[in-house]
Amino acid sequence: MHSRSVLLFHKSAEFNSDTVVVVCAHNKTIRDEYEQAFPKWYKEHYGIRYSDAYEVYGLKRTGCCGCPISFRAVDDLELIGKYEPNVAKAAWAIFGKSYEYRKKYVDYKAERDALKKELKGQCQFPTK
Repeated sequence: MHSRSVLLFHKSAEFNSDTVVVVCAHNKTIRDEYEQAFPKWYKEHYGIRYSDAYEVYGLKRTGCCGCPISFRAVDDLELIGKYEPNVAKAAWAIFGKSYEYRKKYVDYKAERDALKKELKGQCQFPTK
């Protein structure tokens, strides 16, 4: 069984020094509760405001807006478009063909996976 340690650094106002908090929990529930609670406490304690991309738009993570490498780019642009339509329009103008190509690939992959599932256990020959 692997244990996981969580090492967190933060500035302690009470002691005017850097404090290291270490959680080494073999109990996954305790560790998960700590990992979920600490960021919320830290954010509130230090008055941190996250980007609207997280708190308003509902994105899970940010990166380059509309990055064609992201498998969620089109979904993210739909969320962003409600709040910043010009950003979404610009991303579509720049990367639109990439999004279309990715959709074709995703559709092809789904068809291929379905066929693979259908043919499972049957003799198959490699194709070029």
